Amino acid sequence: MREFKSNHIRFALEHAFGFGERGLRLVAAAASRKANNPPNTRLEVGGYIADILVDRRHPSAICHWIVQKVGSAEILQWGQETTFDEAIAAAGGYLRDLAQKAPKLG
Repeated sequence: MREFKSNHIRFALEHAFGFGERGLRLVAAAASRKANNPPNTRLEVGGYIADILVDRRHPSAICHWIVQKVGSAEILQWGQETTFDEAIAAAGGYLRDLAQKAPKLG
């Protein structure tokens, strides 16, 4: 995956989910895709990641999201949504909740 360079999307997610000082890192897959299809995407907050994967095997795309702690194979939460925006919102909301519960360092 490569880092996604959209300040507009980053600002919108940080504002919508209140990531603030904990920071948000948005990463998109470099795989070939149609121009109007969203890329597979990774959100990173603190020590947690959420991958959003678009499954196009069905007549309408299904967007899966998986939340894990960085470096761990354990899945903390997962879900599927009917749109990419809904998957971003669901995964981002779960990451926000984890970030709020995590102890602050320093």
